[in-house]
Amino acid sequence: MILKYIAPTFKDELSKYGVSCLGMKKNRIQKAVFQQLQSDVKAKVISVRSGTSYTEAIRWLMSITGQQVVEAFKISFKRHQRHARRAKMEDLYSDDELRELIFYIEKGIKETDNVKQLLALYFARIQVKSCWNTSPMTDIELSDIADVALPTAKKSITLLIQKPRKGYDIDTYSLDGRTVNSVMRDIVYVKDTLTHGYRHLGDQHTQNYLFIFKEKTNVSRVLAGNIIAHIKSILNRFGCTVNYDSMRIRKNGANHLYRDVAKQMRAYESAKLHTFDTFIKHYQRVSEQKTQQTLHTAVDVMQRYFMGREIDPEIKVLMVDDGSTQKTPTGECASHGYDAEASQHGKEHRHLSGGKENGWCSDFLACVWCKHFRTVADPEHVWQLLSYRDYVLADMSASISDIENNEFQQEAITALHQRVDDILEQVAIKNPMAVTKGKELMAEKGMHPFWAFAVTSVKTVGDIL
Repeated sequence: MILKYIAPTFKDELSKYGVSCLGMKKNRIQKAVFQQLQSDVKAKVISVRSGTSYTEAIRWLMSITGQQVVEAFKISFKRHQRHARRAKMEDLYSDDELRELIFYIEKGIKETDNVKQLLALYFARIQVKSCWNTSPMTDIELSDIADVALPTAKKSITLLIQKPRKGYDIDTYSLDGRTVNSVMRDIVYVKDTLTHGYRHLGDQHTQNYLFIFKEKTNVSRVLAGNIIAHIKSILNRFGCTVNYDSMRIRKNGANHLYRDVAKQMRAYESAKLHTFDTFIKHYQRVSEQKTQQTLHTAVDVMQRYFMGREIDPEIKVLMVDDGSTQKTPTGECASHGYDAEASQHGKEHRHLSGGKENGWCSDFLACVWCKHFRTVADPEHVWQLLSYRDYVLADMSASISDIENNEFQQEAITALHQRVDDILEQVAIKNPMAVTKGKELMAEKGMHPFWAFAVTSVKTVGDIL
């Protein structure tokens, strides 16, 4: 293949000198070959990967034959990588597209009176929630579904799914009533209600499958080859403008959206609203209102919990630690001492200091809501916050007394937990790698040593005795 780029133009030189001809004529031959390779890549005659391989092979040949390699007409991977990233993004559904799909799946389930269509829509509903492949889903048999008895008396099922692309390995899923809002309930509904009335009409082989449908007098199993096209056709008839694509669904799913959309659809329907555009306006208004309400509730709880101290909902993230702030287990403190926070802390803990005045607040559990609190967008500070959330708050939550009137304690811990999540979200916007590396530190080293005074019974990550 490499000779193909040398021989046509430099046939005589190649036959006389072999590959040594590449360095001849002031490297004109190798430059011409590299230029032709670059041109073919740009014209998409060959792929970027092939062009790079040929170029590297020629350079290797020249190096082992002692010839000078000229750095000219390089093939860049940057444009290829840019296109690959763009293609990958286009391969995923946006949140808005997922909301539209979910809306019309739910709309179809509520409005259709065709059993075959209803089954297809339940198939779509389960797939969107679970992100399972189409083929293994159509192959689910009743014997793959097993009821599990729990000590709490709550229902749970175990589901076996065989995946052809994994060499027919079997994946086991344990599903309960809370699972992704809930896949278990949908599967049980398909098995015990939707298909139960006509399952006995199918032949022995067909009866074994979960997804079967009745058309006139025939009962058939759902086939992977045509179910997606059928779902797409149904959704389009209901007015959905987003094509249902099982590959795109499998890659990003909608677990996090399904619960929110389904919840808002109930309020939306009670107001007798009908179009998707109207629903989206309602959804966005409710989502924004819900966010503000959550923040307001959290601030209110913390103001009651930390009476006498100013609660600041604003999150301040520094890009670098310049040494101008005080170190705390949670992050950084911008206080200069002898302020209202220090005074309040002194009143509450006077007995611990023997009545002596202390110019600094040491209530590290309250830091994340304090106006003086700062964090830094680096892995170390992310590790501190994760340790606070996953060890200290978890330990506090486990220690809440099981008596009446303890709801306020749980409210406070929930508000603190949510506050840490919000701070980490802001850190991720400024430096995504900081959060990634911080999580790696947490997984590798466990709790940050700054918090050793607060939790002393930790063995491994997440293991609080």
